[in-house]
Amino acid sequence: MKALCLRHLARREYSRAELTQKLRFRGFAGVVVEDVLDDLVREGYLSDGRFAEGLIRRRMEQGYGLNRIRMELQQAGIDERAVDVPSCDWEAVLEKTHHKKFGRLKPTSARDFAARMRYLLQRGFAAEQIHRLLRRLESTEDHSD
Repeated sequence: MKALCLRHLARREYSRAELTQKLRFRGFAGVVVEDVLDDLVREGYLSDGRFAEGLIRRRMEQGYGLNRIRMELQQAGIDERAVDVPSCDWEAVLEKTHHKKFGRLKPTSARDFAARMRYLLQRGFAAEQIHRLLRRLESTEDHSD
């Protein structure tokens, strides 16, 4: 079982909860699973902190907001309060994500505004942040004349 865990961990980081689920799905007993995972933690092969740091960094780079990242940590069995979320300019991540999808143009209609809002909410950004960005875009003067 330990060799199986090491094969999984050689491909990518896993949280303890994810590995527990994989092993139990394969029919391994709970006590034995916990003992093996305790050994892997002690030996430094398994780390929820390292898993969380990698997930947070990847998702930030992919243009996801803090709410989405928190949800993914929770799904992986990580207590988000125990993880140091790196200080980040979430407004800049939001703006980059918006510009990548919609360009630098301001919303052209209420329907366009709502579509952008929905997209960015699904990416995990806070509604008030999105509103600020979209209102700022709406208020910018059109200098293309």
